[in-house]
Amino acid sequence: MDFQEALTEIEAALDQSCLGKWRRLLAEEVRPDPLCLFQAGWRIDLDAEAVQAPGVDHLVLVIDASFPSSQPRVLAPSLGSDYRWPHVEAHGLLCLRPTSVVASAADRIAIHLHDALELLNLPQDIRAAEFEREFGSYWTHQSLRSNERPCILSLVKPGGQSRQVVFFFDNRLLRILVADTKSEATAWLRNAGTHVRDRDLLPGLLVRLPRPWHPSEFPKTVGDTIRDLPEESVHATLLPNRKSLFLFEATTTTGPVFAAVLANGAKSDKLKNGYPSSTSSARWLNRRSSAWW
Repeated sequence: MDFQEALTEIEAALDQSCLGKWRRLLAEEVRPDPLCLFQAGWRIDLDAEAVQAPGVDHLVLVIDASFPSSQPRVLAPSLGSDYRWPHVEAHGLLCLRPTSVVASAADRIAIHLHDALELLNLPQDIRAAEFEREFGSYWTHQSLRSNERPCILSLVKPGGQSRQVVFFFDNRLLRILVADTKSEATAWLRNAGTHVRDRDLLPGLLVRLPRPWHPSEFPKTVGDTIRDLPEESVHATLLPNRKSLFLFEATTTTGPVFAAVLANGAKSDKLKNGYPSSTSSARWLNRRSSAWW
């Protein structure tokens, strides 16, 4: 089957399953990212309350120039890129199981649309479980771009209590080493050919989460990061003129997962006894510190 034959078969299948509720996308509608990666697409309108996902009133089905040797993709554009629904990637691109390339185009489209509706109707308890199971993936999706994100190497032992740790930020290699003790960090770095002074090893804070965060709970600022943390631990970790590391550990069904927030501390000449008088610590840090995560 060639590409044009596949188009004909797909549209015949859409007529069978959703007659009068679909149309082929115009050329200009396939230009915005990420639709520009595809060769053809269709808008499929949904009945009111057809799905539980908020605001979703239509789907977009797309295929690339390699189809039928490639996978169709389905988007729910109304869900955007804020990861408010599990297994929905940037631009509302749904993460669905692949179909066999030897199956008919009609059957494959039917399976993808069925799976899309099933995904967008997941009950709340299943959505929560999926967010928690994929905690590490969602954190990675919403962190800095890979070319800006420091590589983090961890020597800390998983499964322990919240505690102070130490870290070394290697500007040359854009790499962070985290360890439970200075001796562990120094020994590892020495074996790796890096000799550090004691003052180069900075305090960090490892916080054990009672459960993995959902994307809507991810901290957006340093103020968010330190909210509800013991103030004495924050004081010991968030140093003026230095980078500060907050490491969060969560247990998922696939094992322990670590997520990090690297904060740039406020200038020391702006502080008095750690914080300016008449300003709460969380609000001050929220304004004066920036975070990478």
